[in-house]
Amino acid sequence: MRTMLIVLATILLYGCSTVVIEKPFTDTALSDQEKASMRGTWQTGNAVVYVDFTSNGIPRMASVDWQDDQFQIVNHDLHIIGVSNTHYLTISADPGNAEAGYLFAEFKSDDRVLLVWAADVDFFKTQVEEEDLKGTVTRKDKAYQVRIDISPEDLLELLRTTPEAINYRDPLIFRKID
Repeated sequence: MRTMLIVLATILLYGCSTVVIEKPFTDTALSDQEKASMRGTWQTGNAVVYVDFTSNGIPRMASVDWQDDQFQIVNHDLHIIGVSNTHYLTISADPGNAEAGYLFAEFKSDDRVLLVWAADVDFFKTQVEEEDLKGTVTRKDKAYQVRIDISPEDLLELLRTTPEAINYRDPLIFRKID
């Protein structure tokens, strides 16, 4: 598996199973303070990612990948939305494949620590299997991919009203290293 996918899995899932939606969240403007708290070099375990903003305010994340006997920089657009005091993000499951969908998570950052809580795969798997949500569940080895058919707006409402949809038990902790 490419480093990019490992980083994404680490960031959003803390494992190999995934929950994917078809479209990203609609971005909301971040304040200068929010941008400053996210901008920089972040590390969790052996994974290092870089976050910065384009001149028109679009958040980007980069990681370094080893492919074909050389390093490659892999860029990812982040789609961030704030709902009340909570922030969510979506990121392409595979930037080169528009049909791959988007991973999503809740996050909180300050100047030194970035906490990321992934979607709870078991919650969404059960919702699809019991037909409470439209979607599909596929299994490969010990990992599941749950693809849910829900609009970003309806997903945000579900996340806002259903705490068990996010895995708060295992936050991923990034520390700023620059």
